[in-house]
Amino acid sequence: MSSDNVILTVDLHALRANYRLLKDRASPARCAAAVKADAYGLGMDHVIPALLKEDCDAFFVATFDEGLNARALAPEAEIYVLEGLIDRDPSDFESQKLIPVISTVQGIRMIGNSPIPCALHIDTGMNRLGVPVSEIEKLLEDEPDLMSGLPLKLIMSHLACADDKNSDMNALQLKAFNDIRHKLPTVPASIANSGGILLGAGFHHHLVRPGIALYGGAFDKGYEDVFAPVITLQARILQTKMIRAGESVGYGSEWTAARDSLIATLAIGYADGYHLSFSKNGKVLIGEQVAPVVGRISMDYTTVDVTELGSDKVQVGDYATVIGKDLSLDQVAKNGNMHAYQLLTSLGPRVKRNYDVNE
Repeated sequence: MSSDNVILTVDLHALRANYRLLKDRASPARCAAAVKADAYGLGMDHVIPALLKEDCDAFFVATFDEGLNARALAPEAEIYVLEGLIDRDPSDFESQKLIPVISTVQGIRMIGNSPIPCALHIDTGMNRLGVPVSEIEKLLEDEPDLMSGLPLKLIMSHLACADDKNSDMNALQLKAFNDIRHKLPTVPASIANSGGILLGAGFHHHLVRPGIALYGGAFDKGYEDVFAPVITLQARILQTKMIRAGESVGYGSEWTAARDSLIATLAIGYADGYHLSFSKNGKVLIGEQVAPVVGRISMDYTTVDVTELGSDKVQVGDYATVIGKDLSLDQVAKNGNMHAYQLLTSLGPRVKRNYDVNE
């Protein structure tokens, strides 16, 4: 159950603007949307309807249950389930009009010559999910009838280093993908995630699948100002306390005041998704002024040094900005030695979510 102590505001207008930007960059390819993990923690039940207003007609989810949720929100869209046939019969997907993404030879055989639409995930070097290129080539050579009988709606792969436009891995994976897709020339193809879209038209193929960029993450240096910020995260100030020089704050007494200091306690901790790693480099904004995190973050509370602000600027019941204007998602994630994906998807259920449609 959420409370008003930690509030996440999601700007759906900014989300839609990011989708339009990505769609324009990828045109004439179709632009799908990755909405797995409850739309990266922002709420699938709000994100999908917003994207439908931009004529998004294809969504990628991680699990079958996520697929059911997406189907209820988007009755006419293509819904791709990345985990594929794990613990599911192909008929389960057919009955719910979901598209399994096949990542194993066993999955290929399970689908066989059935009428159930599927996507084929080809591993071009990430070595996570996907059928290795060599195994696809062997099937094409040894069992051409099996492969030609697959009801494929899409062949896809996933880039390992798209967030680094200078990585040699991007070109290597693209070549491997193109070599195999030319042997399946009638099937639409997809390899580009958020970073892949900005690698250029050679990566766009027929369909692109942005994720983090939709939600305001830059994912790579040089793109910090490209995508509109989508979220603001705020935490309530519960208490202020003046401590003397030499006194410590928090578990383990890891921070000791070098001067008399005014400490504010915020109602946010790692149970809300504000991780222990922010203890060293975390910052928040109170008004327009920066207050550094001091002491160890605990399950429910974070302490910040507000001495420079003065007691008249810090009132119990006011809110500190944890992510937002002048404190971007990517900047905050970097301060916590994590990725924006990790930070977004760890925001807990007691974080209250508000949605700004701004239309």
